[in-house]
Amino acid sequence: MKIRKKTWRLPKDATISFKGVVKPIGNSGMILIPKDYVGCKVLVTILDELGNEEFEIVETEKS
Repeated sequence: MKIRKKTWRLPKDATISFKGVVKPIGNSGMILIPKDYVGCKVLVTILDELGNEEFEIVETEKS
């Protein structure tokens, strides 16, 4: 998304973000976001720490 403002000389890039709580679903969890973003590439940042568990960050793209 590009945002323009009179005082900026060049357009600035902005990232849309949502804040929510992961809800349980089966053995996993989900975050609800607007339907308009179905199929889009997303980045999830965990704000709370769970403990000493190690996590692997996996990036996926929809073809």
